[in-house]
Amino acid sequence: MAKYKHIKNAFLGGIFTSLLVILGTLSKFFDPLIIGLKEITLDRPLPGYYFPIFMLFGLIIPIFYRYKIRTKITDKSLIEAYLIFLFIQIINEITYVVFIGKYISVIIGFIFTMGRIVQIILVRRYLIDSQIKKLFDLLFLLWAANTFNIIFNRLVPLYINSR
Repeated sequence: MAKYKHIKNAFLGGIFTSLLVILGTLSKFFDPLIIGLKEITLDRPLPGYYFPIFMLFGLIIPIFYRYKIRTKITDKSLIEAYLIFLFIQIINEITYVVFIGKYISVIIGFIFTMGRIVQIILVRRYLIDSQIKKLFDLLFLLWAANTFNIIFNRLVPLYINSR
């Protein structure tokens, strides 16, 4: 029963976060941010290793743990919940990048990353296996670093340029 609770909550959290992105987009709230982020992103592109690191540590390793590591069903369901929320983000980013442009991915990434950090903090107490706890500690550090990068390499320059 708890297995489905975590998965359901991750799915609902992803849908709620998606709705926030939709509302921000339809209301044109993100439009000035996208314009500013375009300039900043062109001036300060991410290093070439940035996305491969996130693909490896944020996606591939959790999938490996889900299917190859023998652990309790609760831990597997928490990994599944993490992956569901991540897949909803990926679907959002691909969809919005196609229809709006790649600069909105910074906004979507920031919103979903904040949600993912909250998710990791909330589910960590349910983890049983020490290996899976270490995985979630690694994931927390990964997404905290992403938040730090977005704030200091995208949002702070955006704020400074808006003055």
